[in-house]
Amino acid sequence: MTDNIHVYAICHSGKEVNVSIVDEGNCQNITFNTLGTVRNVTAYNNNIYAISIDNNKIILNHYTARNDSVYHYILDNVSVNSDYHFCAVENCVCFMTDNRHQFVCTDIQGKRIYDFSVDEEIIDYTVNYDDRQLYLFGRNNIYSVDINHNRTPECLLSTKDMRTGINILNNVVFDYSGNITDISNKTIISSGIQGERNGGVINGYCCKYYNGGIEVFLSDDEHYTAYRLNYSGYVQMCSKNNVAYVLSEQGKLAIIGSDALVFRQNSESPSVSDNFMPLSNKPDNRQSTNNRTNNNYAPSQTTKDNNTFFISSYKVDESRGIIWDIPDGTTIATLKKNIVQGNYTLIFRNKDNTVKTSGKLGTGYTMTVQNGEQIVFVYRISVKAELTGEGNVNSNDIKAMSNYVMRCNDLDELQFVSADLNGDGLVDSQDILLMAEKIHL
Repeated sequence: MTDNIHVYAICHSGKEVNVSIVDEGNCQNITFNTLGTVRNVTAYNNNIYAISIDNNKIILNHYTARNDSVYHYILDNVSVNSDYHFCAVENCVCFMTDNRHQFVCTDIQGKRIYDFSVDEEIIDYTVNYDDRQLYLFGRNNIYSVDINHNRTPECLLSTKDMRTGINILNNVVFDYSGNITDISNKTIISSGIQGERNGGVINGYCCKYYNGGIEVFLSDDEHYTAYRLNYSGYVQMCSKNNVAYVLSEQGKLAIIGSDALVFRQNSESPSVSDNFMPLSNKPDNRQSTNNRTNNNYAPSQTTKDNNTFFISSYKVDESRGIIWDIPDGTTIATLKKNIVQGNYTLIFRNKDNTVKTSGKLGTGYTMTVQNGEQIVFVYRISVKAELTGEGNVNSNDIKAMSNYVMRCNDLDELQFVSADLNGDGLVDSQDILLMAEKIHL
């Protein structure tokens, strides 16, 4: 995450918070302890704030780099939402209550300052460090609030399909679902599934990590690779001062200056690496996953040199290389029956990169399309309700979903799509109930 000063890599377990403060090529590591078990963490103005629970008491733990000290404040009579999400700006800490319409703001000692509400359900909220305002993201609109002056929320613009995991950089909004909105120009730049905190603004270009590299997004349909970085698994990206920070699931941090990215001067068609190029006769299955309630996905196909390739029966997001909404229990053999592969060879691998020739598919599997020895395209697979990649829907899947809802863990892009059981673009308590019914809990 970023604040108005630094970039931070933060993790927590039990009562311990570990922070790496990254500044260009320098990294300062800090560890501090809280009172009680940590539920959520944020940063602002070189300060780290952690919400913890101790004997049913809600504690605001405040670490300040100014004197390398930690302060603990009990939040009395403050209604904190069940996922313990909060924001800090200036000397205020803001919480949304569980009804998702009302907010309460306190000072950093936990003393209530004032309350406010909006007329629609708020999906997420965050601080914009450019103007030091609180921004609220509803299902239909974006609001700004000057919490230091007890202002009424102002509706800025109508939006589409914004999801949880909101982050604002240089007045551009990124969310976990891959949506990008420029709140200054009031324009939607990109939308679609993403499932991870991912995005930044570099040299005025909106970028996010996608498909093995940093891509520049000009619109939904126009984006290109500006820097190739083949990190595997769950990847997070942010930016600060035109520098990209990319963190891999394995803990590798890449710091990439803007001079290393190749920016186009015109809107020519995007190109990708030779090892990851689209099929020359690949169908245009670019059905966006924004409208996840639309099940009218008709396969399309093109033919060249009597070599036809297309996928039927399943939803395909071609721009992101994802085959999704696959019913749990689907086997490799069943999937192959719904693919006209022409002369191409299909190679399946599980999440551990082991080649599989039979058995049930799991979320995180890949399907490599090859022409002889040449890798032509790689599809990633998301199986409905199956989050762990085991191939079976069980208590491990509902645990992963519950941890995400409680903000204990994140879901990657494929898991997010898998966990959205009711197709509303969110992973929340409604999906947990559907999962519990599915596994008969």
